[in-house]
This record gives sequence, structure tokens and C-alpha cells, in this order.
Amino acid sequence: MPDVRLEYGQARLMGASTPWCFSLFDLRLAGARARWAGMPGFFLGRVAEGAGLLRTRDGTLALNAGDVIYGRLTSDLAVSCAQGLQVQGAVFGPSGSAARLASLPTVAKPSVLNAETSGMVLLSGLLRAAMENLVDLTMDAMRPLEMALVEFLATEASAQAADEKILHGSMGRNAIALRAMQVIELHLGTPGLSPRLIAKFTGISLRYLQALFAKAGETPNQYIRRRRLERACQDLTDTRYAHQSITEISLRWGFADAAYFSRVFREAYAVSPSEYRYSGTCTDTRQPRHRPARLVAFQAAA
Repeated sequence: MPDVRLEYGQARLMGASTPWCFSLFDLRLAGARARWAGMPGFFLGRVAEGAGLLRTRDGTLALNAGDVIYGRLTSDLAVSCAQGLQVQGAVFGPSGSAARLASLPTVAKPSVLNAETSGMVLLSGLLRAAMENLVDLTMDAMRPLEMALVEFLATEASAQAADEKILHGSMGRNAIALRAMQVIELHLGTPGLSPRLIAKFTGISLRYLQALFAKAGETPNQYIRRRRLERACQDLTDTRYAHQSITEISLRWGFADAAYFSRVFREAYAVSPSEYRYSGTCTDTRQPRHRPARLVAFQAAA
């Protein structure tokens, strides 16, 4: 569950959390200020009612009803309001989905997303529907919900960064970089995916593709391998795939050689795939698949 410390005023926090550190939350403040006191990661929030301020080391954001905000979770993140404020959203833990968001070549400081795009309308609606059905959500429903929220957020954040010329300082290069990343996401499970094919599908030269990724600090092949590992990590701790072997999961994400997958997995995470799957921080696959998400509630006043 999101770890929030109330500094003054009245607050109510409730939601649902999972063993893999993905949480949904509904935070209501009344003349209050609350500060993030949990582990690092990313957040996505929708201002359902009221108005307030979000303060970070990078400055202060004004929050108004209808705003959709996202950013990195840090110890100096605080939200406050003079009267009333309700924020509904999601917290993505330090691994898995947060790794996907951290991989984006965008500025990670908290930002307000353009709520008028079609993608943002869908994202906001999905988040609202999840909160309305919070008590009925199961662990099986939480995992695809998390993935959908992350992919919508990744697409919209990248598109906004492109418009603001954050990625490479050029709107044209931003659009091409985003298109290349989308091609990779669509074909992650294809073993033969290569920089040459990505360049062909994107409509650019191989050299230009390599230059775009070099500006982000990695090669196309490194990015492909990292994204495949991140998706494999998610499936290894997903109860829906508890019946599948590690080899089956690795094949699904484009690793044609099980020994190679095991080696690069250990290089990236310092444990083997089997150790990661059955570690105490992951979902216990022996538990019933359709159990409810762990619901917790928090109320405080000062």
C-alpha cells in the first residue's frame, strides 16, 4: 500500500495493493498536507475533485479537477490543499512496471499530462473504472490493469515529450524515436527482431536508428534485450502463468535460447530466473489464482 505520512490536517487513504508492489489508491485530503514516505517508483494520479498543490524538488504544480499527473516518487514529494482534494491513482514499485517507465527517454519530474488527447481520455477512464470496481478486483485483474496503465502512460508521456522536444531537441526526431519504440513493443516476442528490421518498419536508415538510441545511452539491441527481460520478469511473477515453465515464458518474449536467457537474466538482476520467480518478494504461485487483491485502508487526522 502507498506509504504516505500526514503532516497536518485530515486525510483518508484507501486502496488495493499486490505482493509485487503495484497499488491503487484513493487519497482524500481536507486542509492537509501529506508526504510520500515509501519506496521509490512512479505514480499516476487523476484529480477527481478539488484543488491543491504538488511540491517536489523541481518546483510546485497546481492541481485541479480533471488533471492527470505522473512522475517519479521521491522523499520530497508532498501534496497539500487548503480545503478539499481527492486524488485517485496507481503506484508502480521499483521493479517491473516502474523499470518500463524509468526506461523512457523523458524527464521523470512530476508533470501534468494533456488530458484532451484520445489516449489520455482512455487512460483516465480506465483509472476511474478501476477505482469504481476496487472491491471486486482480483490479483488476476490487477496484473493486466497494471500493464494497460503503464503502456498508456508510456505512450502519452513519450508523445508529450516529443511535442515539447524533450527527447532529442527536435520534434521530428522525437516522433521517429517514439515510432521506433512502438515498433519494438509490438514485436518483442519475435526472435528475429533486429535493428535492421526496426529501421525498415520505422522508415529510416539503420545508421539513423542507431544514432537516435545512442542519444538515450544505449544501442537498439540493448533496449530490445532490456524490454524483453522486463516483460519476462512480469510474467515470472504473474499467477496466470504459474503453470508455464521458465523456458516457455522466455520463448514468448523472443529468447530462442534458454541458456542465453538465464545468463542475461542473472547479469541484469543478480539472481537466476527460478530464484526470482520463487523469491519472497514475488507472488506465491501456489496460492489460488482468483483470490481478491489485498485491500487495506488508512485513516488519519492531525
